[in-house]
Amino acid sequence: MHHAMRRSIALLSLTTVAILGACGSDSTAPNPNSSSVGGNWTLRTINSNPLPYLLQSGSTKVNILSSTLTISDGGTWSENANGSVSLDGGPFTNQVLAVSGGYVRAGQTLALTESNGAAYLTCNFDGHNTLTCQGGILAYVYSR
Repeated sequence: MHHAMRRSIALLSLTTVAILGACGSDSTAPNPNSSSVGGNWTLRTINSNPLPYLLQSGSTKVNILSSTLTISDGGTWSENANGSVSLDGGPFTNQVLAVSGGYVRAGQTLALTESNGAAYLTCNFDGHNTLTCQGGILAYVYSR
């Protein structure tokens, strides 16, 4: 009887482990090299600072308030940014930036170019909801 009791406890333990294992998530982490990058991406930080972000060059100041980068899985993108500009210490005037182009993807890396062929951003996609991009001396983080 002692042997039968141990066997029953062992089977019960294995059954419990199997049931609990089956209740766990079957999802696996997305592969950043093949996950869809398509969608609307909201600019969260510039050089690790949250928006609004003030950029100054000489007497010119640019205040970036918001930006949305829209990427299609078909190789095109567009960005609409809102901000304001002050020239030579004058008052800030509202500005809207609208730019678009194409991109080439190599694994996790996206190279965005403007419609005229000029380099725009180089981005790293984490496979989930974050794009970390570099454009000139500025680093941008977008999320969706």
